[in-house]
Amino acid sequence: MSIFDFDFIRERAQTHGRELAYVDEAHEVTFRELDLYTQKIAVFLNNFGLKPGELVATLLPTYLDYHFTFALQRLGISTMSKNNFSNFNPEATPDWLITIKPHPK
Repeated sequence: MSIFDFDFIRERAQTHGRELAYVDEAHEVTFRELDLYTQKIAVFLNNFGLKPGELVATLLPTYLDYHFTFALQRLGISTMSKNNFSNFNPEATPDWLITIKPHPK
């Protein structure tokens, strides 16, 4: 179980679905969209084999990072964000890396 309670996304989607959950330079996402997208991503990642208790690093644009981070945390998976392909600290080497670019190794 995640240390965060992400039921608030579902609750806000049901009660205030058309309100904006977040806005960045190029996107506006409502609570309904955020709930739907993160549920779909969570199902995909679960089916792909990611499991609660694992550590997953994301190296994604901000817009996608929000979706994947919330989806992972809904599954009880710990997350960390990276902004480049530099080496990971040995004490915090992730089990998975999610990125839109191929890893150079």
